[in-house]
Amino acid sequence: MTTANLFATHADRIEEVINKNIDVMLPGVDPIWESMVTTSQGVGPADALGKDFKILRVFQTGMTGILESGKPLDDFGLRGDDATELGARLYRQTLSQTFPDATGGPNQNPYRLGIPMRSMVSNIMFTLGELQAEATPSFIGQIIAPKLEGFARNIAQTLCNTWYQNQNENLRLAAVGSVVTASANVDNIYRVVITIDNDAIDRFYVGQRLLILEDIATGDITSGDNQGLLVKNQDSSANIKDVFVERIDELTGEIALISEGDVFSGNSGSGEATAVGDQLLPAGSCSFVTTGAAKSPASKKAVQSTENGTVATAAANLSGIAGVNHWLKVTGNLLGTDADSSNAVSVTDHPEHRSFKYSNSSALLTEHTLRQLLRRFHAAKRKYGYYIDTLVASDGVWLGYESTKIGREMIDRTGRLSSLGTQGSEGGENFDSGFSFTCDGKTYKGHTSTYVEGNTLYGLRLGGQNWKKYVPPEYSGLSNMDGAPGYAPFKFVAGALTGTSTSQLPIYDSSATGNRNLVTEGSQMPGMLRMQVVPDQFCMMKITDIAEDRIKMATDIAN
Repeated sequence: MTTANLFATHADRIEEVINKNIDVMLPGVDPIWESMVTTSQGVGPADALGKDFKILRVFQTGMTGILESGKPLDDFGLRGDDATELGARLYRQTLSQTFPDATGGPNQNPYRLGIPMRSMVSNIMFTLGELQAEATPSFIGQIIAPKLEGFARNIAQTLCNTWYQNQNENLRLAAVGSVVTASANVDNIYRVVITIDNDAIDRFYVGQRLLILEDIATGDITSGDNQGLLVKNQDSSANIKDVFVERIDELTGEIALISEGDVFSGNSGSGEATAVGDQLLPAGSCSFVTTGAAKSPASKKAVQSTENGTVATAAANLSGIAGVNHWLKVTGNLLGTDADSSNAVSVTDHPEHRSFKYSNSSALLTEHTLRQLLRRFHAAKRKYGYYIDTLVASDGVWLGYESTKIGREMIDRTGRLSSLGTQGSEGGENFDSGFSFTCDGKTYKGHTSTYVEGNTLYGLRLGGQNWKKYVPPEYSGLSNMDGAPGYAPFKFVAGALTGTSTSQLPIYDSSATGNRNLVTEGSQMPGMLRMQVVPDQFCMMKITDIAEDRIKMATDIAN
């Protein structure tokens, strides 16, 4: 059986496996995805050339026209503003009531928000040996399916991570909190064990590719030796070396990173060992520029180029599919550094879109404080029809919240103990069903998320299909992804690139002599996910600096 035939035989299964796993895993890894919807409305060409897509949202600014009090004359409605009596049987009508000058009234000046579309590109490889083994009756379902399940989880996990990544933190997943075990070399595999600073350990998974960056200064990263985000996982020739997550111990919070290059000890590339404060980003989230001798004779810095090809200034201007922090803005523009400069919306000029941020000053969150904040938000935003219905926080935040209630149960007149079962972190079997919290006659749904950074609570609106995934129209040749278009509009693109019905492309070896590309035993399945996440209501609430009630397992306890 040829490779093409093998792929054709298993094409439906391949796509079905990916679809089903995306469908199941996305709501399983984080509860907010359950409330997402997909739409293609509002998507259009970004410019006359059709180089990209962007979503255009048009807003009105206020009231129009003039409204004044009329003259308080009793007979205005029947006889006019005024009347002169002419004997007992006649009167002359006069008109003194005038209407406001229509030209003196204000008119709305509509404004619009341009939202660039974003994408993710992917690929997965199969060898002829794998495909032949899968075609053997005794191996069916043991080779291809696990590989595709891992691929589906990669997509699901990456999308969940984008939801909470923050532009103000260079879209990092976390920073190194401590180095538990220094760099070690075993059989030319280099390893370092770390913890992270934000306790969002589920943002990491085995097999994940990472970048390790050091923010060495601010300023123009294209000039100067000591500015920008230095890439630490590079060798002395400024070659980026892959760093993978090898294992994760969720009980201790420890993560083991491995690489085939010595990128953790400081003996190559960056010239510095992996250290506290180093930023961990998904691999492929930025491009690179080689600049002067920052830490070594050759060094690369992370950078995202602008649309016209010039290099961004200041810190790395990273971009990606928008998450909650792209929209939750107190200053600046909605979407932050991702904003379309020609159609940007400032929350200073348009405070109806300004979100509410509050520091809890390192104290435990109490019910009273939570009620204060929710009422403040709704008092400010109610007239626009904006509201919050969902609270999402880390388990340490909710446990601390519960601890403020311990010992406050009361006995009612019937002798029954009042229950606090509707408040706290209790949930269903998978800890994602949430709990109820009632304030000012409104019931809020609370969720515990292991993707939320520690010491933080988000107040969101998920009802009314507020959050939407905008997807551009499909084009010919894409492989269907039946089963989960609402969660992840992933498509195989080989058919569109070749004009055929296949989802697979051969892999060639271009290193052969004579400038010949020789066919290898490997095949690839390139894919793309193009979408943007946009809310109808941009303003939200974020509470930071909340003290947590969290316990981690000590690693030095004897069995």
